[in-house]
Amino acid sequence: MDENRTGPVVVVDDLRPQMNCYGQEWILSPHMDRLAEDGLLFERAYCQQAVCAPSRASVLTGCRPDTTTIYDLRTPVRSVMPDVVTLPQHFKEQGYET
Repeated sequence: MDENRTGPVVVVDDLRPQMNCYGQEWILSPHMDRLAEDGLLFERAYCQQAVCAPSRASVLTGCRPDTTTIYDLRTPVRSVMPDVVTLPQHFKEQGYET
């Protein structure tokens, strides 16, 4: 890896913090624990909606559901925001592999 680049970005919207790195010692999660030890571990993060698609759209676009207008599981991001630069698109444009 190029010395000017950081490690991987892992975004999970459907995972409860029930891993060893969050103090749940009976959970075996060695790979996630290693990532948490070497990287950045969020201890106070909040989801945008109670269903996954609006939260994923927020992660991809950086916009809240009231901006994306995605509140359900059926609306694709591009159908409501055709010109938005998504997070993976931005990384790819900066030379990262996505």
